[in-house]
Amino acid sequence: MAARMNLLVGDNSLGKTFILDVMWWAATETWPGPRRIAWPSPGATDAFIRVHAGGSIHSAGFDPGRQEWIRGPAWPNIGCPVLYARVDGGFSVFDPLLHDTQLPAYHLTAGTLWDGLPGTEGKWLCKGLIADWLHWSLREDRSAFDTLLRTFRALMPDDHDDNVRPGPARRRDKHDDREIPTLIHPYGEVYIDHISAGMKRVLGFAYLLVWTWMNHCEQARLQGKATGREIIVLIDEVEMHLHPRWQRRLLPALLGAVQGLVDAPHLQVFGSTHSPMVLASIEPLFDRGQDKVYHLHLDEERRVVIDEVSWAKFGDASSWLESELFGLERATSQEAERALDAAAALMRGEEAALPAELRTQEQINAELRRTLAESHPFWLRWKLFVDEAGG
Repeated sequence: MAARMNLLVGDNSLGKTFILDVMWWAATETWPGPRRIAWPSPGATDAFIRVHAGGSIHSAGFDPGRQEWIRGPAWPNIGCPVLYARVDGGFSVFDPLLHDTQLPAYHLTAGTLWDGLPGTEGKWLCKGLIADWLHWSLREDRSAFDTLLRTFRALMPDDHDDNVRPGPARRRDKHDDREIPTLIHPYGEVYIDHISAGMKRVLGFAYLLVWTWMNHCEQARLQGKATGREIIVLIDEVEMHLHPRWQRRLLPALLGAVQGLVDAPHLQVFGSTHSPMVLASIEPLFDRGQDKVYHLHLDEERRVVIDEVSWAKFGDASSWLESELFGLERATSQEAERALDAAAALMRGEEAALPAELRTQEQINAELRRTLAESHPFWLRWKLFVDEAGG
């Protein structure tokens, strides 16, 4: 794996989420939820997980009696926080200074992210975004709040970061004694827990990135220990809920946003994506020495294979869609692709390859007009062919 950025690309159901879950377990010895345990396949008699670290191979086997994975000796320890943005909209947080066998990790749902994660005996494991937003904004030292806003704005497109700003906190529910912070948009004031799904994803991610690292630094101070020099971030479906303009912003902005945290930790990212915009977004900053892209696909025996991609720039989202990573013959509708294939076959003189309903030049031309935009570059070639054929 690469030292800075690792992206997993591939079709649905090939195991990208599974790989991220296993990475989380390898780092934290806990699973990101009760239904996220990596159960062996039915009938499997020799299930194992192998981790390559520090030039060594470490193995863990599944114990059917204990219903858990048992690590081998000298399993490598992760001395830094790990943040996992899960595909269900929740987040998992691990900190070696906080978590042990009694409380192996924090798992926040989409609800507890906002309202807080309670502990025992009146304690709070995480007060949640609503309470911390208010607390941080009212403190004499506003560095935490300023860092949160700076990180949040860094993850938004350029035309949003100046147009969205904090608003006043307001009571809204007669049965809820809390004041709820608001964000002021160009179109009005919105409670922060009522913003769009995409903005919730970005704000929640910004909050937990800042909270996780600040909490780690505070725990190091309280315990008289050194802070880790790194933070590991797992992101399942980087593009989830995000408009394409936000998709092409998130990863580049994340790499820069970490530099604004206290003591600027090194960031190592593991993410999955189905979005060509995400791949296009990292072209200017991709460094073969510290970044990698991996492609999951089925081989001839229908086994899942993970190949490291030989990095190349494709320039735009359409070209990425038509690359080996996404596997589309054409970045169009299926109907337009079929019409284009028929037109290309007719131009090559391969009439036998034409489908029954697209046998003639006239039929193909009508289907091209129905499915293709007038600005599509194929029209130049088609018009030349029709003119030469006397059509």
